[in-house]
Amino acid sequence: MGLLSFFAVLRARFMLIAWTLLICVGIAILIGLAVPSRFKAEAVIQVDARTENLLTGMMEPRQRVQEFLGQQSAIIGSRANALLVIEDLIATGDMSLRAYEELWRRKTDGELLPGNDLKTWIADDLLRHTEISADPLKSTLTIRYTGPSPALSARYANAFADAYMILVTNYRKSDSYRNAAKFGDESETFKKRLQAARDALHEFQQRTGFVTIGTQQLESAEVELGSITARLAEARADDAEAQSLAALLKRTPRKDYATLPMPNALAPGRTAQARLATLIAQMKRIDDRYGPQHPDYIEAKSEIARLENVIHTSVLERAKYTKSRVDYLNKEAALQRQRVLDLQDKKQQFDILEKDVETARQTYDLITARTQQEGLQARVESVSVFLLNQAVPTTKPSQPTFWMIVVVGFILGLGLGGTLAVFVELMEARVRGDMTIQFSTRRPVLATMRLGLPHKRRLLA
Repeated sequence: MGLLSFFAVLRARFMLIAWTLLICVGIAILIGLAVPSRFKAEAVIQVDARTENLLTGMMEPRQRVQEFLGQQSAIIGSRANALLVIEDLIATGDMSLRAYEELWRRKTDGELLPGNDLKTWIADDLLRHTEISADPLKSTLTIRYTGPSPALSARYANAFADAYMILVTNYRKSDSYRNAAKFGDESETFKKRLQAARDALHEFQQRTGFVTIGTQQLESAEVELGSITARLAEARADDAEAQSLAALLKRTPRKDYATLPMPNALAPGRTAQARLATLIAQMKRIDDRYGPQHPDYIEAKSEIARLENVIHTSVLERAKYTKSRVDYLNKEAALQRQRVLDLQDKKQQFDILEKDVETARQTYDLITARTQQEGLQARVESVSVFLLNQAVPTTKPSQPTFWMIVVVGFILGLGLGGTLAVFVELMEARVRGDMTIQFSTRRPVLATMRLGLPHKRRLLA
């Protein structure tokens, strides 16, 4: 159906559309007159977005503001808060239980069952007309109450805000009392732990004799161990040289002792070597001049034998001395190493016990200070929420107004009338234009003829 055909249908079915529009507007007028006006008032509460550290008492930024505001919204929308609202409204004379009693009996048959008493039923009814929304960016809670009058809606919204702040304040105070009692118990526990840590440290000092000065003892022992290790390395080098010289001495004939390499440490051997070389040259001259029977030759030969014994003895004794020195230093190094290890172990145990004492003392001081703070907090009223915007009466209804309902009815009437006109037209299958025929037959229209009465045409395909 084309646009021209659609307008032709609307013109042909004008009365159907008019009656439908009239009926819808009439129904809208009746609804507008029957529906009572409802007025919405809102109160805004600012919530502190910080949280208090239970140990340090410092205020810290809250990590999950949205979840926290959701919890606070649940508190406002709880039955406990609504019951406080009822008590407040009754005290100020804004509510009477007798006004609700008849309706309550009609709705619940007046049976006094757990959770079905009059106040509980009124609280649930108030919550049905209450809407709570949270704004994490502004850290605010908005309470909206919808009631039959502007003043009553504003009074009920403010009553919900006041009851919530009272509930939060009471909870904070009771929570402070509980924390103070809990921290008091913890204080005694940590006091015992501190005393036990001090006793363990004192017993360790009495048993080992390791006090704070033991650190200097450990450092001195480590320095001494380093010195012994250095001397041991030097002694091992000397011993290696002495043992090598002793082995060479065993392989060298006595006549070659004069050329044997002697270290500077063997001063007697080196002196004997120098004297031996002189005597060997002197004995050779005597042998060449006077022969081996000469008394000087015999005396020189005897002196050479003595000097060879001196060289032999000094080399062997030095090898024995260096070996004994290495063995002695090895034992000293082992003893000193064990002493250092014992001191290190004692120092580690001492540091652990001393750290336990310091940790226990700091924790005990912190718990004691926190106990005093919570006790003071329980006696001082601390409010983390305050009323940012108080609800005020408004003259503008929250529900659709009478004229808005009429306009909506008019629009619905036009839409429904047009829909009915098209539906009826399709059911009757009338042809009201050449475009309809062309669309239905899939053939072009060759000509149209006007007949008799105006606006009447015979259509030829």
